[in-house]
Amino acid sequence: MFNSKQFFTFAAGTVALLTTFATVASASPIVFNTSRDVGAPSRTRGAGSRGGCNLDGGDIAIQLAAPITNDIGKTVSENPTFFWTVDSNISVPIEFTLVTTGQAEPVFVKTFSAEEVRNGMMSVQLPSGYELNDDTTYRWTVSAVCNANRRSNDVYAQSWIKRVDNAGISAGASGLVAAQSYADADLWYDALQALEVDSERLAVIETYSTPQENTDLVR
Repeated sequence: MFNSKQFFTFAAGTVALLTTFATVASASPIVFNTSRDVGAPSRTRGAGSRGGCNLDGGDIAIQLAAPITNDIGKTVSENPTFFWTVDSNISVPIEFTLVTTGQAEPVFVKTFSAEEVRNGMMSVQLPSGYELNDDTTYRWTVSAVCNANRRSNDVYAQSWIKRVDNAGISAGASGLVAAQSYADADLWYDALQALEVDSERLAVIETYSTPQENTDLVR
């Protein structure tokens, strides 16, 4: 169950703010084995204008580029990159959290000021000094901090990641061929990171995504 304190940390480091949803490819450039339920990001919405989030124009919607929770996304990288999208205009900070499953203390926290948040895709790479341990599962969360003094009003989305040791497969390759090789090996995060064009990542998310919407704010 999610920590009621709503104190979010996330594998943050090198941050890339990718413009808007403008041009999205019509088909995914790589193919996952859908029988393993790969590619359905979790998504949580906050409803109404509450907690300092001016939502009269629409709900905050955060969608993670991650498999659904019953199929933990895998990586061979010690410092993977995490991708997500925000599809509403907001004027509050966004916070990212990485927590080892079963532990209370966050592994890493990164907060973007309201000025740094943009409608569209964003990403964070886990920085040096915060490497993932092998064969360990982590929970990562992206949240809109609606009221810094009342974190129970945060709007968030979360998923999980596990670093695995796949013999013969190393992290850091890029390009479509490498991305497909990672996808064939069920390495979701490495496949997304290997893609070199943001619109291709959006197409992967769009093709393999079945967003789960929740109109309740975290309590």
